[in-house]
Amino acid sequence: DGITREVEVVANLYDEDGRTVVQCNVRDISERKRAELILRQNDERQTFLLKLTDAIQMIGDPLEVQTAALRVLGEHLAVNRAYYNVIDEEQDTYEIYRTYANGVAPLIGQFRLSEVSYAAKTAGSGQIVVFDDASIDARMSEAERAAWASMEVAAGVGVPLHKDGRWVAGLGVHSATPRRWTDEDIELIRETAERTWAAVQQAQAETALQSGAARDAFRVQLTDAL
Repeated sequence: DGITREVEVVANLYDEDGRTVVQCNVRDISERKRAELILRQNDERQTFLLKLTDAIQMIGDPLEVQTAALRVLGEHLAVNRAYYNVIDEEQDTYEIYRTYANGVAPLIGQFRLSEVSYAAKTAGSGQIVVFDDASIDARMSEAERAAWASMEVAAGVGVPLHKDGRWVAGLGVHSATPRRWTDEDIELIRETAERTWAAVQQAQAETALQSGAARDAFRVQLTDAL
């Protein structure tokens, strides 16, 4: 039927009237193997999420939150690059402040959304961007394929973050060689994006409170001095 199955074969030798008889029993263990794979993937996912939480929960600097999260994700997925960006659709820009890079140049700075129009259109509509080989992806224009190549990107996943109806940020990963992304890969990237967003917002709020407290303390000192 064209379906690959995993089997278990047990062979026994018997002596029957001076002849050696071989008895083989074949059992389909595909379901058992699938169940074991799901359990292993769940264990790996929980281990990763615990490691991610430990890495970012005590950091008060929003940029350092990004650095820690991207490192944990990049190392876990063995990708060449992981990044967190801030989106400004009105200005047609996305800005990257922190990048994890391994074997490729880091991407830092401001870039045009229009240069990666397929990815921007997809992410702008709230969908996750997934491509396994940009060089042959028919959904992309020749210019977009060239743009990815110039950034040493052959394959990638980008998770957009939409808040209050606006596309405000995103997190993604790049591979310098073609790669088939699994559902498990994509789900881990999505969860990392959401957790990084939450940690960044918390760090920014704490920073603002600390700055406000410092200003208030300064005003009190200035008033006392006057």
